[in-house]
Amino acid sequence: MGDLMHYTTKAQLRAGYDQAYKPRQESVNNMDSIWGFYNEMKHGDIVIANKGWKELTGIGRVTGDYEYDPREGDDYPHIRSVEWVITSPVKFAENVFSTPTVTRVPQRHMAKIRKAVVSQVADGEKLWNDLFGTTSEDDFASAVTDSLIDDFQNYLQSNRLMYSKEFIGRFITSLQAKPFLILSGGSGTGKTKIAQHFADYMNDSTEAETPGDVPAEDRGKSFLLQLHPYMFDYQRMMVTVEMLEWVNLDGLEDGVEVEVRFGGKAEKSLMKKQRNAVRLGFRKHFMAWLTSECRIDDSLRLTIEDEGRVFAFSKDSEEMRQAGDNLAFVSVRPDWLNNRSLMGYYNPITEQYEPTTLLKLMLRAEQNPAKPYFVILDEMNLAKVEYYFSDFLSCLESRRCDEAGYLKQEAIELHQLAQPLEHVDASNRVYVIPPKMHIPVNVYLIGTVNIDETTYMFSPKVLDRANVLECNEIDFQSYWNTGDDPSMPSSSYGPAIADRSSIFTNEENYHLALYRKEFLNANHKPMLQEAFEVISELQELVKEEGRPFGYRVLDEIMTYLIMAQKYDSGTFESAVDAQIVQKILPKLHGNRKELELLLRRLLDRFTIGKLQGDPLSSDNRDVLGMEETYRFPLSGKKVFAMYKQLLQTGYCSFIC
Repeated sequence: MGDLMHYTTKAQLRAGYDQAYKPRQESVNNMDSIWGFYNEMKHGDIVIANKGWKELTGIGRVTGDYEYDPREGDDYPHIRSVEWVITSPVKFAENVFSTPTVTRVPQRHMAKIRKAVVSQVADGEKLWNDLFGTTSEDDFASAVTDSLIDDFQNYLQSNRLMYSKEFIGRFITSLQAKPFLILSGGSGTGKTKIAQHFADYMNDSTEAETPGDVPAEDRGKSFLLQLHPYMFDYQRMMVTVEMLEWVNLDGLEDGVEVEVRFGGKAEKSLMKKQRNAVRLGFRKHFMAWLTSECRIDDSLRLTIEDEGRVFAFSKDSEEMRQAGDNLAFVSVRPDWLNNRSLMGYYNPITEQYEPTTLLKLMLRAEQNPAKPYFVILDEMNLAKVEYYFSDFLSCLESRRCDEAGYLKQEAIELHQLAQPLEHVDASNRVYVIPPKMHIPVNVYLIGTVNIDETTYMFSPKVLDRANVLECNEIDFQSYWNTGDDPSMPSSSYGPAIADRSSIFTNEENYHLALYRKEFLNANHKPMLQEAFEVISELQELVKEEGRPFGYRVLDEIMTYLIMAQKYDSGTFESAVDAQIVQKILPKLHGNRKELELLLRRLLDRFTIGKLQGDPLSSDNRDVLGMEETYRFPLSGKKVFAMYKQLLQTGYCSFIC
């Protein structure tokens, strides 16, 4: 890539990276490391070098600016000078560091690092104080900001919504581990609310709803235009029907000359009707500006002036993007039989594509890969999930990493035309709809489920591909007292964690840990060995009773455990417990003949031999009602509830 100082913006850096390495996806995964190394790291900053997640190899102070030294045969031409103060290796019993090459050390880990340095390095306290001044673990501990879980809980409480920290931790970690989550529970228990509020919480609250630099009288003529490959390849754009409403020019059949303005310059271009469409050609100077200032998927603001005689292009900015555009709320209907209701369809009569809210969100997400987007499928079992959601399930499960570590997946077919189609929404945003589309890696799917006589039961195929989280916590007393608690966060809650999006998206690596199967890395195996033994024993047990699970479940459980440890989402035992109840138990459903023995064996396993005789005897009921009875309380109590349902009705299922 040459001297990195040539790249003055992140957009230029990403374009240069793509040109040098030509990855089809995921260039964003390296952007923060590269950008931070040459642009954000400053003279005097402290650098902590690590080897894996549990070993520190050195701590030093940056003493120079970024340098580029391309000596022949040198694989590391990008240089920062560092005065290394601590060079002895320091080992940790738990994960402290993260995987990106260059990243900020979370403040919450500094107390652990100091304690280990002082105890393991000769003159460790003196060397530490040379770098950081006179400090103690308490100084760092008192400065630690809330975790993402604590912060989101405060956000919910400021909106008078009561969820336990344990439940919130499972909710967030489940999404970090895999982008498909099912929330089950009774009506009115807050399934939809927590999903909606999390999307609001993750959205940038500073975004404006309308472009601030466009006068009010001209906003009707202003369009937000996404740049697509055909515009660069064929040096033109298709003028949509909505744009033509602001054009009052004669002679489009033969071609009309209009003025194109861009970057303080202007040149004449030809606008001409071509079959059923109108195209605007891009000429030499505009193409030079376009290729130097923009890249595919960037946005331009197009303003049509003087009845179409002037087409003015300007670069879009963050302030132009709509607030709240990171959420698509989709209410599932009982008559859905295919994916048209989710993805839209091509209308041969109007020769236009009719996109849905979900498709438009996916197109926006594709433009903004550093930002998480959320889809809520409300009451997703009102129709048969396999009918309308099968394309999504197949494409999600087709994700894998190639030899270079880049994500690959199959695409969903939208239409069979050779060229993309354009659609303009009510806010004059232009969407270009390709023939096929991948599910963007930054899109998260959250389904809510109610169980009654109007809904369909999920098949094992669906449950196997999601984390299933029960939302049945109801605490009337805490809810009633929210207005009286002076310690309750106010409704004017302000974000405490500036980098919440980076934390949630695993520094924009999203779910690559799952698809790269990072849990198989030798560095992780010691931490995961005990959990692996527990899951293996459960797999043998359920297999003997005809209910086995496969590699996918193991992959997702282990990835969840890595995320839980990395982001301090409860204890390791609680994380294992959460995955048993979210990934293994949801597949259990059937009659008494099929399940009674299996549930009894699971109860014995989870109660560590404390169960004697009939689980429903009065003595055992008292024992099973206490949390300390179980090694895995969430799983044990759920199995006991299913066992009671089985004996009372002759049938039971996880979602009930």
